[in-house]
Order: sequence, then structure tokens, then C-alpha cells
Amino acid sequence: MDPGGNFLCYDFCDDEANPKVLRWDHEQKFVVEDRELIIEDHENESDEKEKKKFIRNYENGLVNFEQNFKKNLQYLLLLPEIYSIIFPPNQHFTFLCSQSELNSRLVEGMEYQYQLKLVKLDEDATTVSLELHAVLNNKDEITKKFLNKVYLSTQEFSLTDFDFKIEIKYLFEKLNSKIISGELKIIEKLHDHLSYSITMNLKESMESVM
Repeated sequence: MDPGGNFLCYDFCDDEANPKVLRWDHEQKFVVEDRELIIEDHENESDEKEKKKFIRNYENGLVNFEQNFKKNLQYLLLLPEIYSIIFPPNQHFTFLCSQSELNSRLVEGMEYQYQLKLVKLDEDATTVSLELHAVLNNKDEITKKFLNKVYLSTQEFSLTDFDFKIEIKYLFEKLNSKIISGELKIIEKLHDHLSYSITMNLKESMESVM
């Protein structure tokens, strides 16, 4: 017996004159069927490996889940930080969201760090309309690390062709702050021949039930 309580045993099943020497794990489940030792743990070993692999991947994914989730454009449109805005609006109040990140779709490894700034706010008796624009915080950093290399490789275009914009408009119901409609526009442009734009709309759907 070892210090862990396990045993070295003789297995006489195949050859009684020359038995095998086995290490018996006293915590391992087993059954004997027709003089055959069946170790259930071994039968399920592949399933256990798959379960452990799934759990490991799941836990690794959770580490960056919140960060990656907030980079999603649907999140940006559906869960606006502007719910923390002060009402009624104050002429001395400047609303600036906390910093967010978004990966470039045109330059590998480049990440935009930006904040959404309130640029327009109107209200009437029942609704409030807002417009926010992205303020790019790390333009100097991405210029030195990425953009200069892009434009050095061509004489046809320059840094003046670069553009990055996020513009979001909302219409809220004043009574309960429910979003009546929303529109998100994003533009990333290196030059006229390498750019893209995305527009996403959010509208309330009303259906009558007869």
C-alpha cells in the first residue's frame, strides 16, 4: 500500500500462473463482469476530457467576455450609456461616456479607443432626442504605430484621407426613458478605395392584436 491508500494487486483473470501486477486506485469505480474488470472511469475518459475542454474554453472566454461584448455594435446601440445623463439638461454640463474600444476592420491589430460625446439634445413634452459622436482618444498612438506605415507604402494617399466616425441618434419616451428609435452609423476610412460604413437602426414595432 502506498501513502495515498492505493494497492499493488495481482490480476489472475488471464493467467493464474503468471498474474499481472496492477495498481489499484482505491477511489476509482469498477465492476467485475464475467471475470473481466471494467473500470467505468476509463470507459468515460473521452467524455470527461471533452467536458474538461469545454469548461476550460468557457472559463477562458469569460475572462474577456465583458470587454469583447462591449465592442459589439449591437451592444453599443441597444445598451447606451446615455441613460446616466442628467435631466433636465444643464448648459454647463458636458456629457462624455466612459472610454470604449473597437477593433479596426481595415488594419490588423489596430484598436480604436474612443468616447461618445453628447453633441445635441432636444426635448418636448413627451420625447427627448439625443445625438452622440465618437471622440477618438488614441489617434496619435495609432498614427505612429499603424497609420504611418500604411501611408508610407503608397504615394497616392496620405493621413489626411483617414477618417473614423461613430454617430448615434436616439429618440426616447420621456415618461419612462424607453427607446422609441435609434440609429448608429460607423465609418472607417483609410482612403477612397479602402473604406466601409455600417448603419444600424432600432425602431419600436407596434402590432394590433384582434
